[in-house]
Amino acid sequence: MPSTSSPTRTRRSRRTLVGKVRNNIIGPAGVTGSGSTVGFPIRVQNEGRVPVTMAITDNTINESVGFTGINVITTTAGTGATNVTITGNSVNNIDSGHGVLVQQIDHTTAGLNAGTVCAAIYGRTVLASNRDPVITGIVLDFDDYAF
Repeated sequence: MPSTSSPTRTRRSRRTLVGKVRNNIIGPAGVTGSGSTVGFPIRVQNEGRVPVTMAITDNTINESVGFTGINVITTTAGTGATNVTITGNSVNNIDSGHGVLVQQIDHTTAGLNAGTVCAAIYGRTVLASNRDPVITGIVLDFDDYAF
């Protein structure tokens, strides 16, 4: 007779996410909202307590309305680090939000590890022709940090 019991896992598997977002053109220039009106044109979000390594390179983002061009966010990451390289991107005409926003938000219980975010932003990451210069540029927002 076949067993009716559920199988048990005897070891935990080690998960990792490694990826690239590269060589994309998101929205034609000069057409308001063509890049996005309902979400971030490029977003990396780590909520899985796993190590994440992403390269966001050589993309062109035009005309996002209401959303940051490139958004990297980590919440409740535990011991899994989020490593991201952002280089060679052109981010143009972001009507509200930022060109690039990297965030680490601690949603863990006090005393637990919220994870580590490492962002290398360099090269041709250009933020041009934004309509409101007060809300443009590269922003790093870390809710819980130590030196």
